[in-house]
Amino acid sequence: GEHAWDNIYPTGLNTGLVRFEDVLSGGLEQAVLDLETATVTLELQDGTDIQVRALAQENAFYVETETKPTMEKATDYLVDPVVGTDEATGYTYLTQEATDGTFDDPDVDPANVYMVSGGNAQRQIISVVTDRESDQPMEDARNMVTQLLDSDTAVEEHNQIWADYWAQSSVTLEDKELERWWYRMTYYVRTFSQADGDSVGLKAGFESLAGWHNSL
Repeated sequence: GEHAWDNIYPTGLNTGLVRFEDVLSGGLEQAVLDLETATVTLELQDGTDIQVRALAQENAFYVETETKPTMEKATDYLVDPVVGTDEATGYTYLTQEATDGTFDDPDVDPANVYMVSGGNAQRQIISVVTDRESDQPMEDARNMVTQLLDSDTAVEEHNQIWADYWAQSSVTLEDKELERWWYRMTYYVRTFSQADGDSVGLKAGFESLAGWHNSL
């Protein structure tokens, strides 16, 4: 039969790496994920905190720092991402475009991925748009960055979406590890999926098992 490593789909390919090395140069004390607001707080050894959100209302990362990240391609396996700078905006972009014949299978329809990064003195935005959701993905990715940099309500909108989501259900279980698992999985479902989007597999995420043993 076929070997799994010869048949990579539907596994996603890592498109690019976004690095905030200057931010973390002083050392990371810990990273804490607040499920209620879907916010990661990076607690640095110099006593400062940086909050990171994968916005609920847009396919974009919202990082509260003035330090600009670097962007680089993560792979050249089957695809060859391109990194560059948009002259009009100064934004950094990364594109991953699958050429004809990349996948020799009529059932495989890979998405072309477009990432754009831009920032100001308060925040850095990294947007992601594919050609499955837009006929002009690069333009939409640039516009998303601009709109979020200009917005004073993005975090408030994000928090309200999560508040409405968590208000729909809850559980209390005698097995507290299973209860924590339920909340993590409920968080993952809202993070990974949306109406009319691609279906996403879940991982059980039990605390005592490695991730690749937890597929559901």
